[in-house]
Amino acid sequence: MNTPEIAKAGPANILRNFGWILGGKGFGAIASLAYLAVLTRTLGLEDFGQFALIFGFSQAIIAFVSFQSWQIIVRFGTVSTLAANWSSLGRLIGLCSTLDIAAAIVGCLIAYLVCYQFAYALNISPELLDSCFLFTCALLWARMSTPSGVVRLMNRFDIGTYVEAIVPFGRLVGAIIVAFTVATVERFLLLWAIIDLCAMVLYWWSAYRLAPTSFAKNNLKNLRMALEEHNGVIRFSAVTYASATIDTAMRQGPLLFVGATLGTESAGIYRIADQLAQGISKASVFSARAIFPDLSAMHHAEGTLAVSKAVRKLTLAAVMSGLLLTLIAWIVGSTLISIIGGSEYKAAASVLIPLVIAASIELAAVAFEPMLYATGYATRALAARLAAGIALATGLSVMTFGDPTLISWVVAFSMGIYFVAIFTAVRSTLSANSV
Repeated sequence: MNTPEIAKAGPANILRNFGWILGGKGFGAIASLAYLAVLTRTLGLEDFGQFALIFGFSQAIIAFVSFQSWQIIVRFGTVSTLAANWSSLGRLIGLCSTLDIAAAIVGCLIAYLVCYQFAYALNISPELLDSCFLFTCALLWARMSTPSGVVRLMNRFDIGTYVEAIVPFGRLVGAIIVAFTVATVERFLLLWAIIDLCAMVLYWWSAYRLAPTSFAKNNLKNLRMALEEHNGVIRFSAVTYASATIDTAMRQGPLLFVGATLGTESAGIYRIADQLAQGISKASVFSARAIFPDLSAMHHAEGTLAVSKAVRKLTLAAVMSGLLLTLIAWIVGSTLISIIGGSEYKAAASVLIPLVIAASIELAAVAFEPMLYATGYATRALAARLAAGIALATGLSVMTFGDPTLISWVVAFSMGIYFVAIFTAVRSTLSANSV
């Protein structure tokens, strides 16, 4: 096996990987707008609200139980990969796979309990509880992130882009077929689950093809040695788990709050605006995944100063992109919502702007969290997420009145808190390491 290109990490490599991510997300954004239009117009506001609540519920369960195993692979697999120590990498893959499997099992148990005991609190229809439970279980197994971590570690973002493009493309084609047959919430949920599971199979196959030696049985089952070889992996896992849980709570919490307090139609209105804004949020998430492996390799090879220069350049580009996207949403957001959903969803236009502002703020901070992870200061990233989570929870707790628009402004405010907190953490980290 050849030494992967991660050894050549640098600004050019980051931009190349970012280009793959941007291209894939651009295609995904167009496809998602198309299938969103099919969903909203086929299901209607009430049923689309049910679909949105079930999807949001599944994401919340996934976040609550899942470890960010892809980050563990990238953070601790970099040294093994640079040294071509495929056995060590294999043991790390085995450890992360075990975490993924355990999380899926625990998640299914929690989903069963919540679906059949507390779903009434979310206004999920009793007729959809079985579908909600099965859909959540399917996504728990489909969202294991170990193989995507291997693909990123091997610097094959092109493969990741192709695999992840299958999801929006498959949803679009499937949604059109369902719309022209018998269009129900259950059928759309089944379609989403099958496509996600297919993408996961392809990710595992791709990871195996990139590092076949690492997938030897003797490597995968030696978990104790994996823990001994990768000092700090448990602490890092706990920190990234907590950070990701807070992040998803901030993404899905407002939607579930709208559904629980304002009803499913309001949830549908919030969801269509959130889906549009999430195009920017997803760009932030996947950009961070592109940045993290190279910053990690850069930190090992060149030190913190090189990381600092790269972060400054990336942040400037991200801020300019965020401003441009906010302007576009302000100009054409209302028209876009009318085209996608029709007159039923016109109230979503006022929800869209603050959600786009929140997503643009997150985009502006896209390089900060990967930088803190790569340089060994993951707890500072967690502290920033926690500050934003507290701000969001506090804002929602006093929201005894209002509508989806007010709730979306609470989201924007909490993301502003996140930016201030993580910017302060990054500045402190860079100053301390430049001395």
